[in-house]
Amino acid sequence: MRKRVVQFFKNILYIFMESDEKFINSTLTESEQKLFRTLKKSEQIHSELVTKAFIKSLHGKTSKDLVKAVLLHDIGKVERPLHLIEKSVAVLLHKTGLSGVSYIQKRPFMMSYLHHAERGADLLLSESIFKKDSMEEQLIRTHHETTENLRKIYGKDSEFIRIHTLLKEADDCN
Repeated sequence: MRKRVVQFFKNILYIFMESDEKFINSTLTESEQKLFRTLKKSEQIHSELVTKAFIKSLHGKTSKDLVKAVLLHDIGKVERPLHLIEKSVAVLLHKTGLSGVSYIQKRPFMMSYLHHAERGADLLLSESIFKKDSMEEQLIRTHHETTENLRKIYGKDSEFIRIHTLLKEADDCN
């Protein structure tokens, strides 16, 4: 719970932070930048911080496409952006297990929170940014899945799981 409180206040502080334009420009094409800029500012800053932490965890040894995927991991949130209170309520409902209740699950803000990964992967496929079943598309689609589900449901290999775990850790810290 302490971690969630810290994330709440970090999200408020994102309002005052500046985007790292050089980093975005060097990572994304012009059309990808336009798409990225449709995210709320707080989500853009979050994505930048997650990406930088991810790169650091790999000691800078990663592909440009993987960096791009991490930077765009939350792009599904553009479909139905959440304001800070909605996001906080969604996180609390999810962590307490109440997000599984049918009535709650069908609320638009919960749909956005629960399904942004799939929506983002589908959006990036439709924009031809990543190919179907590529590591990048699958990473975005499953970035909130557990390691157990990755093995059991998706049959993912250890390298994918390692990259996925690094993304989840970077995401959880930022």
